[in-house]
Amino acid sequence: MGHLWGRAQRYVNGVKADISRDMALDELRNLQQKTQQEVASVEQSVTQAAQEWEQQVREFESDATPAKHEFPGQVIAEKEMPRHEIIEEQPPVLAAAPEQKETPKT
Repeated sequence: MGHLWGRAQRYVNGVKADISRDMALDELRNLQQKTQQEVASVEQSVTQAAQEWEQQVREFESDATPAKHEFPGQVIAEKEMPRHEIIEEQPPVLAAAPEQKETPKT
């Protein structure tokens, strides 16, 4: 009787251990699945942020291109205009004071 009782206890303990391992594996699989979902979500967020950033850069670059000058009936790019037609403000030139030469003291 004691021999059968020992075998039954070992069998029950083995089943409990198997169930515990299966539960642990299920928990690990669930954790892995959640982690993969979070990684995919972060990856999507980063991709979206990168696309928005690239769009803003493109908009900035298009805004930063040389301005075009409009004339009646036509539009001429600044680099195509003759130099004398481009009006640029230049800072006023200050007259330089004449240099004074030091005379040696005797």
